[in-house]
Amino acid sequence: MIRPKWWLPALLLAGLLVAAGCAAPADPGDGSPAPSEQPAGDGAGDGDDGAAETPPGSAGGDQQPDPARIGMDRPERAEAIILIEGMGEPVPIRLFSTPADWPLQFSTYHPEDWVAEAVTGDGGAVVRFTVAYGGHRSDDAYLEVVVYPAGTDEASARRRAADQAADLGIAELAGGDRWYPWSLAEYGGVAEAAQGLALGRHGDGWFHVRWHYPPEHGDGFGPRQHLIFSEWIWADNGLPLDPGK
Repeated sequence: MIRPKWWLPALLLAGLLVAAGCAAPADPGDGSPAPSEQPAGDGAGDGDDGAAETPPGSAGGDQQPDPARIGMDRPERAEAIILIEGMGEPVPIRLFSTPADWPLQFSTYHPEDWVAEAVTGDGGAVVRFTVAYGGHRSDDAYLEVVVYPAGTDEASARRRAADQAADLGIAELAGGDRWYPWSLAEYGGVAEAAQGLALGRHGDGWFHVRWHYPPEHGDGFGPRQHLIFSEWIWADNGLPLDPGK
């Protein structure tokens, strides 16, 4: 005769009760600290004082960045990856920041083997990035940023850009052929050298960028030029040159 194993249901019931007790959440009233009462320093990433560490160069606590110099204190040197013929190539880069009295202040990175120079004159303020591979400067391969004098209006800015393009022998590009979403007019052409000019505006200020390079710089110049534009930050608001970035 097979006797019923009456002890199996009791054992199963006891096991369920124990499991339920282990899975039950802690009641704040049972002596366990509530989330706000947890000891400082238990959280991952906390510093010695329990506060999250502030990355270098960022504003922390009550400290506020200088509204006229945003982005100017980025690391002096870094490394970027540029695409040349579809292949990624690491490039050492260096920070450039316009002088404190510059009419349109900005900072950006440029290849370490390019030379950055800033000058002012009657025609406005000019920054020129010149190729200097292996320490050998190539004055016919450069990217130039020209800031127009204060008080320049839109009609005058457009006329100045068009006159400059005419002197260079390059034609205005139709809207669909433009390279940059921030530009208001663009000009380009290729003869003995590739040349281009793009007119831009920041606040009430006007500027253009101009590039020039011979055919032997064709593969590497464009990606490095794009690097300068993509790393460009306006110092008064921290926004990039490309509004869609």
